[in-house]
Amino acid sequence: NNSFLSKHKTGTLKINDWIEFTNIIKEIFHEVKQDNSGNVADYIPQLANVNDELFSLCVVSVDGQVLEMGDKSSIFSIQSCSKPITYGIALENYGDKVVHNFVGKEPSGRNFNELCLNEDGLPHNPLINSGAIMTTSLLFKDLNTSQRFDKVFNYWKDLTCNTYLSFNNSIYLSEKDSADRNYCL
Repeated sequence: NNSFLSKHKTGTLKINDWIEFTNIIKEIFHEVKQDNSGNVADYIPQLANVNDELFSLCVVSVDGQVLEMGDKSSIFSIQSCSKPITYGIALENYGDKVVHNFVGKEPSGRNFNELCLNEDGLPHNPLINSGAIMTTSLLFKDLNTSQRFDKVFNYWKDLTCNTYLSFNNSIYLSEKDSADRNYCL
C-alpha cells in the first residue's frame, strides 16, 4: 500500500523512543512468561514432546532495531503463525477480490478447526484452519508442489531477513499422520 510505503520512507513508522518501547515489551514478556497454565499441543504427537518451558520473543522495527528475549537460540515450529503470512502472500499475488472469492474475511467466533462455512459457503476467514487451507491452495497453483514449496519458503526467508529458517520433517510427518480433521476441511 502506497500509504504504508510513504510512511516508511518518511520515517513516521519509526519507533521514536526505542528504550521506552523495549522496556514495555520486557515487562509484558516477564509477566506473560510466568503463566504456564496452558498445555503443549498434543493433537500433533511430535509437538507433545516440545519443552513447555521454552519461551522467546523477537521484535524488529521497520528501521531495523531488534529486541530478542528468552530462548532465542531454540528452534520453534511456527504452526498457525503461518496463517497471516500465507494470507499476506495471497493478497500480494492475487489481490483482495480474488482471495475473497474463496475465503471470507469476517470473524467466525468458532474454534480454529471447526467444520463450518459462512452463509456464502466459504471458510469464515484465512486465520482458521479451513480458511488457511483454502488460502494456501491459491498460492502459485500453476507450479508443481516442490516449486510451490520453494516459492513460499523463499517468501519466509525474505521476511526473516535470511535468518535461520528450516523445515521440520518429523513434525510434518506427525501432523500428516494425525490430520484427519484438516483433510476433512
